[in-house]
Amino acid sequence: MPLRPDQLHGSWDLEAFVVELPGGTQTYPMGEGALGRLMYGSDGTMSATLSRGDRPLLSVPRLEAYAKAPDGEKAAAFDAYLAYVGRYELDGEDVVHHVELASVPNIVGMQQRRTASLEGNQLTLAYAVESSRGTRHYTLRWRRS
Repeated sequence: MPLRPDQLHGSWDLEAFVVELPGGTQTYPMGEGALGRLMYGSDGTMSATLSRGDRPLLSVPRLEAYAKAPDGEKAAAFDAYLAYVGRYELDGEDVVHHVELASVPNIVGMQQRRTASLEGNQLTLAYAVESSRGTRHYTLRWRRS
């Protein structure tokens, strides 16, 4: 049964982000201790944030000075963090995120389509990516905050 928008409203904490590779091996793109928050507003807006749980600190003391951190530190911080915001809609069994701002600029203006299922307070979003090396299955499990 398709979800209703009101079933998504509110905040969700990441429980797991798992990728199943061709052949069945599982990997954790943000580590097994990944952190995240997913928010859906009643006004049709959404926000998604994912981070490695072991993300290292920058050597600069303040937010305003982050640009002065060494390039290697900034690259590591970027690799360990993903965020985007935009609008969302439900389309049958899918939730579609329309990206308006993102830490990865290449996805701005794109849609992120996820098959959604809700069981109690757990929301699962799943999608697959096909390539010449086979299909990777991505699964993100969220628990209502």
